[in-house]
Amino acid sequence: MPIQHYQPHQHLQHLIKGYWLLDEKEANSTVQNIHMLFPADAIEIIFHRKNVLNRINQDITQKEENAFLEGQQRKAIYVQHTGPINTIGITLYPWATYILFNTPAAVFTDQKFPIRVIDPTLIQLYDLLQEAAPAHIPLICNNYFFHRIKKSKLDFSDKDDLLIELMSETKGITNLDMVKGNWTLSTRYFEKKCLVLLGIQAGEVLRKRKMKKAISFCMQEDFISFTDVAHRAGYYDQSHFIHECQYYFHQSPKHLFKHPHHLLPYFV
Repeated sequence: MPIQHYQPHQHLQHLIKGYWLLDEKEANSTVQNIHMLFPADAIEIIFHRKNVLNRINQDITQKEENAFLEGQQRKAIYVQHTGPINTIGITLYPWATYILFNTPAAVFTDQKFPIRVIDPTLIQLYDLLQEAAPAHIPLICNNYFFHRIKKSKLDFSDKDDLLIELMSETKGITNLDMVKGNWTLSTRYFEKKCLVLLGIQAGEVLRKRKMKKAISFCMQEDFISFTDVAHRAGYYDQSHFIHECQYYFHQSPKHLFKHPHHLLPYFV
């Protein structure tokens, strides 16, 4: 999959995971071009510069908008190419919407909004990126987000910073007890803050991360068995792993990884 990744400016990395460009010149709308997007620990802003993708949901196919914001999704998404693809993506941490657009992350969970609904200035960004050369993409995006932050009147409190730190993937926390053990405030306040900053509860974030880890193990060359993957990813046993696969993908691991190339590298 011809995808290029770009790092945001270091002063934006607390809000933005990265930028990416997907350039698929020979894609077409065949069954082989139906791909699965696993729900990511992030929010995506998508700018299609050529053809859009079809979104497939329970046998209903709809075309995506040219530009939209995709909130955290709690189940797998299926898309299909409609022709050559040239798409720019901006991967935000969930809490970024609170600062950039004055909107809690929970508003976007399991939702997809055209950018004109989110903020009119995103249309200006889309216009600037329409003909941008790949090397100019991070510069244009960085300038836009620096401007957005300057205009924002919001900032994270110390409690917000604590929650963000606890839920950072680099923190290595794997279960909810570890999170709450480092949280001195009430459980109710914790859950409220999770919805504002993460869009979903902390337990669901950790659950998704465990599945992402399992997916990476399944796609490695040294893959041995699903029992081994279940153990390495932290599931109770293989049955637990199978149950989680069916929850997210409506498929067993065996069926899911029969065609692993159908798992797109972005949104993962």
